[in-house]
Amino acid sequence: MLFIDKVAEAEALSADFIIILRYLCEDLATSKTADQSEPLLLEGILIMLHGAPPSVTKSPEFHDIVW
Repeated sequence: MLFIDKVAEAEALSADFIIILRYLCEDLATSKTADQSEPLLLEGILIMLHGAPPSVTKSPEFHDIVW
């Protein structure tokens, strides 16, 4: 039972992580080149990529967003 809870928790974390990362990437793609939010978006993406847990980096959705 505890193992199932851990798996469900990892899947939920992965889904939330992907949603936030996708939002930041889409917002960056639609921002204007002179937009002042661009450095902040890039920093947010960098922090998320650097701190991504293994359960997230193994996800095909994660690879789709990154590449």
